Amino acid sequence: MAKAAVEEIVAMIERRELRLAEEETAEDLARLKASFPAPRDAVAYIVDTFPIVRRNDEKQHGDYRTKLMTLDIYDRMQEAIATGEPYQTILSPPPADPRLAYHEERA
Repeated sequence: MAKAAVEEIVAMIERRELRLAEEETAEDLARLKASFPAPRDAVAYIVDTFPIVRRNDEKQHGDYRTKLMTLDIYDRMQEAIATGEPYQTILSPPPADPRLAYHEERA
């Protein structure tokens, strides 16, 4: 993390604008819930914190492809949870694909 970002976080803690987890209050939780009414909103916000990815996607694809794909996958996972159906990834190769595993050479 950049030094300036760390310094800003420390300053926010000192100004009591940001609390450490053990210091969080009900007011902090209420403010967080108001900022992100649904978990999907939090996912969208987090993805929006990657401006370089956004610029590169928009330049290459004309839209923020990473965000669209992330939210699509999130929605598919939520649907699987709601219906009880197993989630089927759209990633290719799928996560933890054995073909991508590191195999130590044996002597």
